[in-house]
Order: sequence, then C-alpha cells, then structure tokens
Amino acid sequence: MTKNLLILLALTFSSCNFVKIKIKNQEWCADKGKLGAVCFNTLNSNSRTITKKDWDAQSFGRLSTDAQTFADIKATLINLCKTTKRCSYEVEQLVLNFTNQVEKHTNKGVKK
Repeated sequence: MTKNLLILLALTFSSCNFVKIKIKNQEWCADKGKLGAVCFNTLNSNSRTITKKDWDAQSFGRLSTDAQTFADIKATLINLCKTTKRCSYEVEQLVLNFTNQVEKHTNKGVKK
C-alpha cells in the first residue's frame, strides 16, 4: 500500500466509531519538471516552491503516482463514505479539500 493511500485511508476512517486516528498536517509536493516543485500542506493553506536543483536533491526516494490513480483513490474513498455512512461531514470535507489541493498543484487535470 502506498503512503498516499495510507494517508487517505486515515482521513476517511478518522471519524469511524471503532477507529481513532489522528490526522497529521503533512507536506505534499507536485513535481513541476524544469520549474522544480510546489509543495502544500494537507490541513492548512501553506505552500512553497522549490527550485529544480533543490527538488532533485529532496525528491530522491519519494513515492509518487499519476493524477488518474489519485483520482481513482479519491472516488473510492468518497464512495466508501457514502456507502457506509460512517464518515462525518468534517472528514468528507477534509478528503475533498485535500484532494482539491492535490489537483490544483498537479500539472494535469484529473477526470472526475
């Protein structure tokens, strides 16, 4: 299971009665090729840009996925919340806000 999926699963299940998970504010980065990267946080609006040279040094060993795979995970989590009716409104909003941040900072759009 990728780190991305684990974070999203934690967000989804944090409101379930049988699971207590603390949601952490984490930094995610979108690769911008020759421009370096733009990084943003999961729980606030903080963001920063990284030069290509610094990004090349920092990005070694990081996990990544394409935009469509991320969209598929998002759709699965939203469907899980709707089907089980176990996600609070706040958690659903966290998932949507987080995924909107990801989509905003990726080079390619994602099919909804």
